Amino acid sequence: MLFSPVLAEPLTSLIPLLLFIAALCVAWIVLHFVFKLTIKIFTIGCLGILASGAVCGLVMWLGGR
Repeated sequence: MLFSPVLAEPLTSLIPLLLFIAALCVAWIVLHFVFKLTIKIFTIGCLGILASGAVCGLVMWLGGR
């Protein structure tokens, strides 16, 4: 036997905890990239709305003359 029963029990009880920590790390990395991508998309969208508003305002200002 590689481990005695006394030593094998703590190792088997740690496996779910280690799997949970590994899953938490993977989820953290995935959410980090998702949030970075979301912020970039939101920023591009906001800049697009501001640019279209500026163009519409300019057209209205020039068209009113």
